[in-house]
Amino acid sequence: MAFPRDDALDALRRSLYWSQGAGMHEPATTQQVRNKLLESIAHLRDDERRYIPYDEPMLSGSTTFRRRVKRYLFKTFRYATWRYDRLLREQAALTVSLADRVIALEAELAALRDRVDPPEDPA
Repeated sequence: MAFPRDDALDALRRSLYWSQGAGMHEPATTQQVRNKLLESIAHLRDDERRYIPYDEPMLSGSTTFRRRVKRYLFKTFRYATWRYDRLLREQAALTVSLADRVIALEAELAALRDRVDPPEDPA
C-alpha cells in the first residue's frame, strides 16, 4: 500500500533541513585550506607505505573471518592502487603550492588597497 505524496510535508522537511544549516560548511580561509591539505599529504604519505592503511573503515568486519578476508583482498590488490596514492599526494602538493601563492596574493592585494585607499585616522 503506497502513501500519496504530500508536497507540503516535503516542503516542510526541506525548510527544516536548511534552517538547521545542515549540509553547509563554514567558510575557510586560505591558510586553513593549506593546513588541511598538508595534513592530507602527510596522511597519504603514511598510507602509501602501509599494506593496510591505518583507520580504513572499509576493512573492518563484523567477524574476524570477514575482517581477515577483506584485509587479504586489500593486500592482494594493493599494488594496483599504489600509483594512485602517489598521484594524489603529488596533486595535493601542487594544490598546497597554489594555496601559498594565493596567500601571498591576498597579502599583496591588501597592501595595494591600503596604498590606494589608506585607512582614515579618527583623530
